[in-house]
Amino acid sequence: MEYSGGASAAAPGVTGKLWRLVRTPKMTDRDAILLTPFRQWRKYKHFPLEIVLHSLVVLFITVQALMLTSEFIPYNRANEQTLREIFFKEDYRDGIFSIDETFACIEEVVENYYTFPDYSVERYDHLKDDLTKVLPRPPLLKVTRYKSLDGPFWDHNNTDTNTMDDEDIHGDFSTITSEYKLPRDSPLADVFPEEGEERLNDFYRVVNMELSFSFRGVNVGPLAILPFEWDVQLFYDTLGGQVEFSILVQLRLLRTSGLSGFDIFTGMNALLLILSFFSWLLSCRGLLRNFRVFMRTKRRYQRLCRHARAQDPFQTWGEVPLAVKLSFFSFWYILNFSSCLIIMLSCMLGLAEEFGYSTSAWYMIVYGFGCMLSCLNMMRYLEYNKKFYLHLETLRNSFANILTFCVSVSPIYWAYMIFGVLNFGPYSERFRNLDETAVSLFAMLTGDDIHDTFNDIIDGAYPVPFVSRIYLYTWVTLFFTSVLNVFIFIIEDAFHLAKDTLGMQGFVCERDMERLMESKAATTDDRLKWVFDNLEQWECAAGGGAPTATERAEAGAA
Repeated sequence: MEYSGGASAAAPGVTGKLWRLVRTPKMTDRDAILLTPFRQWRKYKHFPLEIVLHSLVVLFITVQALMLTSEFIPYNRANEQTLREIFFKEDYRDGIFSIDETFACIEEVVENYYTFPDYSVERYDHLKDDLTKVLPRPPLLKVTRYKSLDGPFWDHNNTDTNTMDDEDIHGDFSTITSEYKLPRDSPLADVFPEEGEERLNDFYRVVNMELSFSFRGVNVGPLAILPFEWDVQLFYDTLGGQVEFSILVQLRLLRTSGLSGFDIFTGMNALLLILSFFSWLLSCRGLLRNFRVFMRTKRRYQRLCRHARAQDPFQTWGEVPLAVKLSFFSFWYILNFSSCLIIMLSCMLGLAEEFGYSTSAWYMIVYGFGCMLSCLNMMRYLEYNKKFYLHLETLRNSFANILTFCVSVSPIYWAYMIFGVLNFGPYSERFRNLDETAVSLFAMLTGDDIHDTFNDIIDGAYPVPFVSRIYLYTWVTLFFTSVLNVFIFIIEDAFHLAKDTLGMQGFVCERDMERLMESKAATTDDRLKWVFDNLEQWECAAGGGAPTATERAEAGAA
């Protein structure tokens, strides 16, 4: 039906013009995978919303990290140093070697707990007892003991120890844990009620003790006034004729009634949670779009591969390398998906403080990890300019070789770890367990404390000094002259390869195709372009020179 003019005829024309201004062209599968978001915006008017959201997330976590740094870290460090100085005396840090000293240490800590708020330079307050609702709450001592030690050997009065059999060391070595609230006067009277030698016999049953108490304090910071609870835990572990003394200080952020400075951080967490959620949704949409493009490309490839020519790379879908197939799914989408998920979890942990949950330690761990991944994801934008992408391309090219080389070297590293902990563990703190041994060997790889490690083993009275010398000589020589140099060679080769590959752009001639396929200079992106080039050539061959309407529609928008 035709219209000859008038208002009724003008309306469709105006509507059509408006629709052409608003609508965005459909994007081809090739451009959906190969074009950057900015080029997609220029060509198809697809606004790069994910880049804007990601930039806002990075901006917010940067601002929030600076706020947390200025508000928490100096105050936390100062408080932890103060509490360690008051309750973790230097005289006991290297170990406690008598029962009387152990009792004296606990009694001194208890006395300091009750008197500390009276002389501290900053205001601290005790917590109320949960049952009596009075101040102060007594410190809690948890004692883990063996159930019984019945053999004569465990009796301090027994002097006949020339012989030793199972009956002499008999006992029930399963453990029980008891809790005691310690008063200010005679705090250990209920814990070890016996006197004299019976008290010694009772102490032989002790496996470990944990003394815990809390204080309240307020941080008057530049942005907010924040109340805290400080939890102090002191550990007494009996091992090898001594009591190992250690301390752990943790904090909990308290929620006050009404509007407070803490609401600044609450609002930041809520806003960051919303931004991260929408950025996460866009990543999910991008991964779903890439999956659909992958499945369509696979079906088209399997249908059109009968038109493949002899010089075409990847003449069947099965010949397409796995790395090329995986490149359909952008690593950056996966990284952004993970970072946003972790940041959302950290925001929920931060908001959980509103309900009185103690999440400060886990909040910082999870939040820091999410911030790290989100900032690393900023490197994706350097990929749009190859000059700024050289470092990441070098790491990408060397990753597989480095991983393979690390696996091949790991038996040597493990062998030195086992030998070190077995021979030098009893004589040196640097080799006391597998973890410390691994750290010591890694430190020597960087040239740190080599001479001190030589002396530390000798100072520990190791009975066969030349064995330790040979051990360290061979370790340093082997890893400095061969292992580290091989790492350097791998990185150097990857760097030169990155410079070559980043310079490869545009159309590759057919006569060079086979050479480039066999060459390391052909990147995964180049091979991915070859896949789409094949599809376009095969569609032309199938349609007699031009793709059919059906094939063009199938190759349409992602």
